[in-house]
Amino acid sequence: EEKVKKELHKSLSDLQKQQETSANRQLKMEREVHQQELADLRSELQNVKIKHEQNVQELMKLLKEEKDDAEAQIRMLKMELVEEKNIVKTQCRQLEKIKIECDKLTEELTQNEEENRKLRRKCEFVKQELEKK
Repeated sequence: EEKVKKELHKSLSDLQKQQETSANRQLKMEREVHQQELADLRSELQNVKIKHEQNVQELMKLLKEEKDDAEAQIRMLKMELVEEKNIVKTQCRQLEKIKIECDKLTEELTQNEEENRKLRRKCEFVKQELEKK
């Protein structure tokens, strides 16, 4: 019995060692798989970060281009506005000159009409005088 008991203890001990070794191997394999998965995830995260940074840089570049284009367009519109204002000023001065000229011509016309009336009356008077004679 003692011998059988020792053999059973030895078998049990061997089985326990074997099971422990097997469990250790299994844990080691699982640990390696998890570490590889972790490394893959870290690599993927790094790639995502790089891609995100590239996207941000691209957006910043596009925004800068749009801003530069908008500023250039604003400058051009301001220049056009200045030109338009100058044209308006010139046209206002021309209009004022035309108004003054028109007023002068109106005055001259009024004077000429007055002179014509006087001359007609005089002519009428002379005509009457001739008819009397």
